[in-house]
Amino acid sequence: MFKRTKRLPRILLIGDSIRMRYAPLVAKSLEDVAKVVVIKENCEDSAKVLANVHKWLRKAGPDQPRVIHFNSGLHDVKRAYGSERRQQPPEAYVDNLRRVVAALRAGSGARLVWATTTPVIFQRHHAKKGFDRFEEDVMEYNRAALALMEELQIPVDDLYGVIMRHGKERAIGEDGVHMTDEGNRALADAVSAYLRGCL
Repeated sequence: MFKRTKRLPRILLIGDSIRMRYAPLVAKSLEDVAKVVVIKENCEDSAKVLANVHKWLRKAGPDQPRVIHFNSGLHDVKRAYGSERRQQPPEAYVDNLRRVVAALRAGSGARLVWATTTPVIFQRHHAKKGFDRFEEDVMEYNRAALALMEELQIPVDDLYGVIMRHGKERAIGEDGVHMTDEGNRALADAVSAYLRGCL
């Protein structure tokens, strides 16, 4: 007699390289309750997410995802050295996110969860990268995204708060933006716990 294999609900994670580093840990943590779909490419800024959202929905496979946990922000706030211009101005960022939400809702029946953008440490970042990211920009874009998600009635997984409570000096690595192993584990634990509550 064949044993019937339980079809686990699917969770789709959309986000930048921060997400890329914690996603495998989340997939492992939730393997008993869900199939976590890991997009291998960096989802980068909100314009790229908008341009690719339908392709990434298809990556979830024939079964609709139960939950979509998504974020964009760290690439949106990038500035060339000495420039006042961010990669995506705040108005464009909010408009892109609004359109991303519309596309996700039209393309799936999934529960949507927004994740706030994680902090940066300017001095480390400036010394290691060929462009700047400022903590005040991260905070501004998080506030704008949070206002939009409140308007659209989308719950929020506050990953910015996770890293601040953990201690960003310990959680963020030498490049001022990516997490240490400790930071990745803190994010994975938080995301896993939040997503378990969504299933």
